[in-house]
Amino acid sequence: MTIIPFPASRCCGMPRQGLATMTVAPRPVARPRYGAPAAMSEALSPEAAVAILSRLASQGLVVTGVELAGPGDPLATPESTLETLALIKRDQPDLPVNLVTLGLGGASLVEILAAHGLERITILADAIDPEILGRLYAWIRPGNRTIAIDEAARALLGEQARTIAAAREAGLSIDIRTTLYPGINETEIAKLGAQMKELGATTMTVLPFHPAPGEEDSPPIPDPEMLSEARCRAEAWLPRAPEDARLDTNGAENPGDLILPRPSRERPNLAVVSSNGLEIDLHLGEAIYLMIYGPREDGLPCLLGTRPAPEPGGGGNRWRELAETLNDCFALLTASAGDSPHRILAESNIAVLTTKGEVEGLVDKFFGGGRKKSRKG
Repeated sequence: MTIIPFPASRCCGMPRQGLATMTVAPRPVARPRYGAPAAMSEALSPEAAVAILSRLASQGLVVTGVELAGPGDPLATPESTLETLALIKRDQPDLPVNLVTLGLGGASLVEILAAHGLERITILADAIDPEILGRLYAWIRPGNRTIAIDEAARALLGEQARTIAAAREAGLSIDIRTTLYPGINETEIAKLGAQMKELGATTMTVLPFHPAPGEEDSPPIPDPEMLSEARCRAEAWLPRAPEDARLDTNGAENPGDLILPRPSRERPNLAVVSSNGLEIDLHLGEAIYLMIYGPREDGLPCLLGTRPAPEPGGGGNRWRELAETLNDCFALLTASAGDSPHRILAESNIAVLTTKGEVEGLVDKFFGGGRKKSRKG
């Protein structure tokens, strides 16, 4: 289950500070062989990303920087990435922005990204030997077609070198982010650090590999000694990047740090899209009706009823009509939705959140677990 959540303020009232990660890239350019796959939640539209920054600020959090990242690669859809960057800089021109990428196609884009205000680029680089790189990826797509992995690995290494050189010329800070895979790339770390320093990188971060739950035939998690040694080999060439606190807007390691959009006096209700009333399983555009949950007379949440969804067609007017239909709702839960409803409903202060799961349990989360408490009483 994936929901777009929001980090909470500290209980003492002091604002939390940290880096906000925005998952704005819908198109992947490679698939790692090992580890959990990228989150399947829909990438944020540029308008939705900016709306989340505003929401974080309204909750008393201090965003010290923004990281533009997956679930795909931001350079694969440069128009959307540039629009997101432009909107962020329009509203907060001094807010530092970093972009996380494999680097494919970056050489021709970093200059315009820098002109739009990008300060930092993070290159995901795990090896300089194409044979080792080929062992780490199921496929890599340097262009519009998938090619043999050995050829693709060589192409990726060349693209990364050109992107780093172009980023250096554009005046960007360049961080190399490397995942340590025991038994595969631990001998690459020092060579990688030396080459990246020569190309112009400014920092290098080594992270431990974590297999997906139940994954078989994957490398193990590196033990602390191996990780420490790898970091020392990297730091012989490049310093480690500062470890900023993170206000990850698409998940976090500690669920206790998250806060979801909540009902208010003006908007006490929650809209849910479902084909059967039990699971959130429909694209918003396929919905015939929406279930409306809200507090009953004793304050506990329940299903208040259903409302018809607007008829297909009509472009943006369809979603403006939906916003009017849901003018008492603070959020809408759906399995997926396009950019237009995200943007138009956000303009009406209705958060469109993409998730899949059991309706009742998700409704409980948004109303603070009211149903569970009622059973105890």
